[in-house]
Amino acid sequence: MTRSTRHRTFAATLLASFAVACAAPAGDDASNSTTTWFEPTTATSAAVVPGAESAAPVESSSVLLERTITLAGLEEMFATIAATTDWDMAEPKLWGHYFGHPERKRLELAATALAVQGFDFVDIYPPDVDAAPEDALYYLHVERAEVHDPRSLLELAEGMYQLAERFALTSYDGMDVGPVE
Repeated sequence: MTRSTRHRTFAATLLASFAVACAAPAGDDASNSTTTWFEPTTATSAAVVPGAESAAPVESSSVLLERTITLAGLEEMFATIAATTDWDMAEPKLWGHYFGHPERKRLELAATALAVQGFDFVDIYPPDVDAAPEDALYYLHVERAEVHDPRSLLELAEGMYQLAERFALTSYDGMDVGPVE
């Protein structure tokens, strides 16, 4: 079993419990944060994804995504990790992040912007063949090894929401985590 398969298998279980935990009380969401993680850029360096010529955002994007990742949900996720693994969360872990959109090209542009921020491109997954046409999304997967606690991860999630809005993506679908191998 490869590193990616092992950590994705655990991540699927972890994300299931995380999805339940995201229904936190009002006022406990990232929208109350004043910290902006993502530094806007219009990178013109070589594309990290074939076909992504630049990381210029979409002109006049007015997309506003619902913030479903909450501090309470992240605290529960960290508690689940502590209860079900022997991971030392004070050491770097591999954090994967996912974005959805019906157009692959838009995700390629976002991947280039994320590469400027130090994220590694993993893949752009094709839409689910069983999805209704209006629900058929490509998914961008990027990752970076780093240390987080619930608050720092909430700040990063807010930055990811901002990036998704900046590129007028359909969604920022959250994160998963695994050991760095």
